[in-house]
Amino acid sequence: MRSKKLGQKEQTNDLVKLVFQNYDDWVGILYNATKEGMTTILAQAGKHALAEVNLNTDFDLQNPRAIDWLNSHAMEDSTSYSDSLKEDIALRIQEGVEQGSSIDDIAGSIDDFFGEQGDWRADRLARTETAGAYSQGNLEGYRQSGVVVAKSWLADDSACEEICQPNVDAGEIGIDENFPSGDDAPPGHPNCECALQPVTGDESS
Repeated sequence: MRSKKLGQKEQTNDLVKLVFQNYDDWVGILYNATKEGMTTILAQAGKHALAEVNLNTDFDLQNPRAIDWLNSHAMEDSTSYSDSLKEDIALRIQEGVEQGSSIDDIAGSIDDFFGEQGDWRADRLARTETAGAYSQGNLEGYRQSGVVVAKSWLADDSACEEICQPNVDAGEIGIDENFPSGDDAPPGHPNCECALQPVTGDESS
C-alpha cells in the first residue's frame, strides 16, 4: 500500500511539473499585462485627484512612490493569482491520479476547472485590482497636491459591517495613516465599491 501511495505521489508531481513547466513565463506575461493596466489606471486616477481639489497641475507618474507601488503590486497580484490557480489545478491532478483516471480525463478535469472558475476569478481580480489601482492613484494625487491633509473612507448603505463600516466610522485620518482594516485606501475586500474622500486644510476638522 505504501509503495502504491509513493507511486501516486511521484506521478502527481511529474504531471504537475509537466503542466507548469513554463510557469515562470506565465507569471511574467501576467505581470507585464497587470503592470501596464495598473499604470494606465494610476495615471488617470492621479489626474482626477488633482482636478478634484481644483489643481491644474500634472500628475507625476515617475514619482518613486508611484513606481514602487506599481512594481510591487503588479508582481504580488500576478504571483498570487497564478499560485492560487496552480494549487487548485495541482489538486485536480492529485485527485485524478488517486482515482486512477487517465491522462485525457485529468486534462478534461483541468479544462472544466477553467470553464467553471477561470472567468469568475479573472473578473474578480480585474474588479478588485482596478479599484485598488484607482484608489492608489487618488492617494498619490492627494499627496502630490500639497493641499490634502487627511482622508476618509467613503461608502454607501451597502458597505460591509465587518471591514468597511469601521473604516467609515474612523472619520478623517492622516493622509499616510491606515484605516482600522489595515488598508490605506479601498478596496477593503474583493468587489468592494468604497472610495477615498480627500480632506484639504480648510476642510479639516
